[in-house]
Amino acid sequence: MNISEKIVRELDRLGMKKSELARASGVAYTTLDSMIRRNPDSVNIRTLFKIADALGVSADYLAHDEITDRNYRASLLDYIPEGFILSKSDARMLDTYLKLKNSDDPEARALASVIDRILGLSEHEDEE
Repeated sequence: MNISEKIVRELDRLGMKKSELARASGVAYTTLDSMIRRNPDSVNIRTLFKIADALGVSADYLAHDEITDRNYRASLLDYIPEGFILSKSDARMLDTYLKLKNSDDPEARALASVIDRILGLSEHEDEE
């Protein structure tokens, strides 16, 4: 099932109209309508995440034809190419960090923000 079919399926499941999804996701109606009618080969990643969030499904589910689980979230370990020099423990640590950062739990996201600041990844400036 492709991205267009999945969006239509989720709209039906939720009893939602395209215009409602456009409002809920912040994606322009014309963009959404075009995605559904044309099944594009590529989609802006931010648009994909906005639509997935509004539908209550994962972006991975929408983006990959072969994924049928609405809640599927790929592990970082799935994307590490063979021969890449990254230990399994480092990959697990990075995967755990990403789970914290993308969690629905505010405490988990707060912990990820602390890690961001420690690593200098955050744009947050501490007040002195």
